[in-house]
Amino acid sequence: KRPASVAGDAAKLKRDLLPAFGPHKAEAIERADVRTLLQGIVTRGAPIQANRTLALLRKIYNWGIGEDLVTRNPCDRLPAPAKERQRDRVLNEVELRALMVALPTSRVSRPVQLILQLQLLTAQRCGEVLRARWDQIDLTGTWWTIPAEMAKNGLSHRVPLSPQAVAVLEEARQLSPSSATVFPSPRADKPMVITTVGLAVRRNAGDFAAVGGFKPHDLRRTAASHL
Repeated sequence: KRPASVAGDAAKLKRDLLPAFGPHKAEAIERADVRTLLQGIVTRGAPIQANRTLALLRKIYNWGIGEDLVTRNPCDRLPAPAKERQRDRVLNEVELRALMVALPTSRVSRPVQLILQLQLLTAQRCGEVLRARWDQIDLTGTWWTIPAEMAKNGLSHRVPLSPQAVAVLEEARQLSPSSATVFPSPRADKPMVITTVGLAVRRNAGDFAAVGGFKPHDLRRTAASHL
């Protein structure tokens, strides 16, 4: 799995699955136990997280069946506890201008500002922007090559870099000149995690009131729609 997916699964295990089921034998877990766990996650206000936790637990048991460690899956035919609706938010041209004006004066950190700009300028996913490394980027030839193992769709592809995108990357290099990662975590020379970007936008939502609200994931869709 991609590093972000591994981290997400580990968080689900640590927060919910291990506290609830860790002390018990795998064969002892019943459908009612799973349903109770999921309802608790929904009740605390995280319905989509409940869906993801169910999916992870189902995979764990399916793996166990394949390895002859268990004989049944308590998640079998258990419906997802929450309905999911795919976001379709696309910023219009007025909102895009408002965003670009608001970003430099917002309380969001400068690296996060650059990440959001690069999403718009390259039409790439936030996770792919965060995992970018300098050895993938050719500022002279103005290309960014995303390797297959770092692309969500599992396909390697080259992203052309406009002059504006090159300027963003050059500033990012000045901010962290010794890092192999374009947007390193403040605590270590490894990529910033995607939740940091989303949290920064949510905490400073008032700075983007003129934009009408947005999430980092909306920017790739916005770029693609305008193209």
